[in-house]
Amino acid sequence: MTTPKKKPSPRRANKAARKSATKRPGHDGPKVVLASEPAKTGAGAGTEGAGTEGARERILAAAQRVYASEGYAGFSMRKVAKEAGLSTMASYRHFPDKDHILHELVVHGFALFGQSQQRLLELSDPYERVRAGCDNYRRFAEDNPSYFELMFMATDDVKTLKMLTPEGAQTMAATFFFSRRAARDCGAPREIATQESVSMWAQMHGLIALHAAGRLGWIDDYDAYFATEMDRMVADFRRRMEAAGHQPSPTGPGRGGSV
Repeated sequence: MTTPKKKPSPRRANKAARKSATKRPGHDGPKVVLASEPAKTGAGAGTEGAGTEGARERILAAAQRVYASEGYAGFSMRKVAKEAGLSTMASYRHFPDKDHILHELVVHGFALFGQSQQRLLELSDPYERVRAGCDNYRRFAEDNPSYFELMFMATDDVKTLKMLTPEGAQTMAATFFFSRRAARDCGAPREIATQESVSMWAQMHGLIALHAAGRLGWIDDYDAYFATEMDRMVADFRRRMEAAGHQPSPTGPGRGGSV
């Protein structure tokens, strides 16, 4: 007579789901980000007779490289067209000016980040979702450095370009609302959820930005350090919520009240 297998406890199931939602390329599973930065093409690649979508992709890929080397002040339609192997006039057929090119890059980056966030909904425990969100943010930064620079690090005029169209503003805002939704699911009132989400975002972003800039070389094991700091940050958040009497939403991910 065989002994029936025991069902995993809810806590163990959540840990397994969190591991699945935060796998890194080259480690335990496939890349979570559903798309990546446009492939490099370079000046002179292909012909101007390429299809509309192909030409747009080449322009956007070239725009990323030009912005990375020139910044906003040195960014121009002429330089982008040359990098893409197109005429300047051909570039204007797809984008009216340089701001619209960069706007589309920024918005596309936020759309990719938003797609990666949706995977976190596999986690029923909102605190696990908050913690997994830290790893997801770091992974996006490391897998998509050009997008991350444009979206979260730019200090010049690019930082306002996500607001160029209503659709862009909505796409950008949705990624923050997702994080705030996780805090709301932990039981935090809207105002507190906003404060806590911004505070946790600032802490994880600071570590990621310092590491990317090479300022944390004195840390022997950055992976372990990041994990420890994020564990501590989320544990502190949980203690504050429980001390205030806030309980997780019983209705599941993203279903407890307004964002």
